[in-house]
Amino acid sequence: MSISTDLTRLQSAKAAMKTAMQNKGVTVPDDAKLDAFAALIDSISAGGGSGNIASGTFTPADASSDVTVEHGLGVAPSTIVVVPMPTGAVDKTNPLTFYIANKDVGTINLVGDGSSGHAYTALSYVAYSADDTAYHWALAADAYGAFRVQAVDAQKFVVKHGFGVRTILWFAEA
Repeated sequence: MSISTDLTRLQSAKAAMKTAMQNKGVTVPDDAKLDAFAALIDSISAGGGSGNIASGTFTPADASSDVTVEHGLGVAPSTIVVVPMPTGAVDKTNPLTFYIANKDVGTINLVGDGSSGHAYTALSYVAYSADDTAYHWALAADAYGAFRVQAVDAQKFVVKHGFGVRTILWFAEA
């Protein structure tokens, strides 16, 4: 290859990298040299969230047992999602429920169980403030709490009883 061909190839590659970075939301100055591109590429966000995520499943021994979940994040999660998996048709004894909690935002518990005259496909919900959520997350594992998740720390959290004996899917993000 000639020097001219290599120079054209490098200019084309630089223009393509600049366009790709701009498509990722990075402002690339017109006078940026190729050796500045590494720092610009490092500034590209990897996506939403912290990237420090754990998940798993468990099945309570019985309907009245609390379950301690070892999340292994090394820090207390900021968000926890608990989803009891339906064991059959959704009805009052087998509700469809999502429990989503963020210690700094609050908690919402979505339930589709046919209660209060709702169709089984309709969701009712209960929302709690960040202060309420933070208070319950700090409760000891053996303390009463109306919230589904409490005793949150850097290694574990406790899912309070009441979901019944079914597989529970959980996610936690620090």
